[in-house]
Amino acid sequence: ILDSILNIFINHSIKDEIHLLKSNIYVNKQDYKSAIKELKKIIDDHYYDILGDEALFKYANILHEIYGDKKEAMNVYNKIITDFPNSIYSQKSRIKYRILRGDENL
Repeated sequence: ILDSILNIFINHSIKDEIHLLKSNIYVNKQDYKSAIKELKKIIDDHYYDILGDEALFKYANILHEIYGDKKEAMNVYNKIITDFPNSIYSQKSRIKYRILRGDENL
């Protein structure tokens, strides 16, 4: 159903929300490669839209928690901190970044 909506409304602003919904479905199915693919569509095509920071945060969490890619996760968390300083994900990213860096005092 979500794919048919994307095909019908090719240039509609709802696209990023559909990609985020699809990524959540894939995460629930533990299909992380497909989830990342959907998140990357938001990051690449809708970076500064309302869900860009959320897509980055979820992407970083998958990189760290599922794939164990600490370095790339830190890069993505840092990107959220610098590019979206007023986002609710900025403070969460700062904490996760400091944990990955090994800071003892959070």
